[in-house]
Amino acid sequence: MKKHFLFITLIMCVAFIMFGVSLNNTVKATSQSPETTEIKEITYILSDYHGRIALFESENPIPIKVFEVFTSSLPESDIELIKGGINVKYEDVNKTLEDYLS
Repeated sequence: MKKHFLFITLIMCVAFIMFGVSLNNTVKATSQSPETTEIKEITYILSDYHGRIALFESENPIPIKVFEVFTSSLPESDIELIKGGINVKYEDVNKTLEDYLS
């Protein structure tokens, strides 16, 4: 009876170990899929916020920073662009801000 119990225990341990290894490989395969390894490019929006120029993260209605530059102080063509919202890539944020804030 003891041998039978030990044999069943051994079989269950092997089964649990194999199941754990199989589950671990599945998790690794899923976590390395191309969809999860792609880095989303962050886009910002330079727009008007209560009459001032502000910087927003895309799809966020609350600005990251509101600047002391009034939208009305810009040339008319720039006012239209700012009020419509200017999409800016992360690497271009500083350059674009310099264009409108200087």
